[in-house]
Amino acid sequence: MTVAEVVDSHVHLLPGRLGAKVRTIFTDVGGYDLAYPADHAAVCEQLAAEGVAAVWTLPYAHRPGVADSLNRASTATAAADLAVQVVAGATVHPGDDAPVTLVRRAVEDDGARVLKLHCSVGRFDPLDPALAPVWDYVEETRLPVVVHAGRSPDGVGSGDDLLPLDETARRHPAARIVIAHCGTTTRPTPWRSSIVTRTCTPTSPRWSTDSSRYRRLTRPAWPTDCCSGPTRPTPR
Repeated sequence: MTVAEVVDSHVHLLPGRLGAKVRTIFTDVGGYDLAYPADHAAVCEQLAAEGVAAVWTLPYAHRPGVADSLNRASTATAAADLAVQVVAGATVHPGDDAPVTLVRRAVEDDGARVLKLHCSVGRFDPLDPALAPVWDYVEETRLPVVVHAGRSPDGVGSGDDLLPLDETARRHPAARIVIAHCGTTTRPTPWRSSIVTRTCTPTSPRWSTDSSRYRRLTRPAWPTDCCSGPTRPTPR
């Protein structure tokens, strides 16, 4: 019998100062003592030791003007000699000049294979008109799009967070939307929406040791093509 490879589809191998700042938010604001180190090589070695074969590294633009540098850092990380295969993610912000051009460059020139949108951190709506060409492009190329749907470090948000995604999925039925952090208190909402029934796989980071959340995520009533995992950073 062939054992399927484990792919961690929600990892943030963020560059330098940005990575350090994000970790500070979790430790100082969220109160977490993170189990994984900041060093990318050490993270990948630990994941490999735990049986992970590949990861998606997901950058996210918190403001206009940073996506291009984040995308280049992501593809550079994917090209590095690390203990697991790293799939480069790209990001974009609707406030960028020509957002679709940035995404196209990251995918076609630099080799990114997934797009990440963090609407709450970037303070934008997935229905922003500036993103319409991006959604057209991901439909055309079948590029997966991971969208953060929670508004706190553990991913908990209101059901309203998902309503714009529902409309996005209706307007772009061929888009492969991946809802991050659906193992939260918002979970009754997405299963009634057109996102999951037509286009979407819910996923969360594999950061927590809270097995009760994992059991709820994997119950048979949920979609069969479910990439699942708990939502909170692992304490030491």
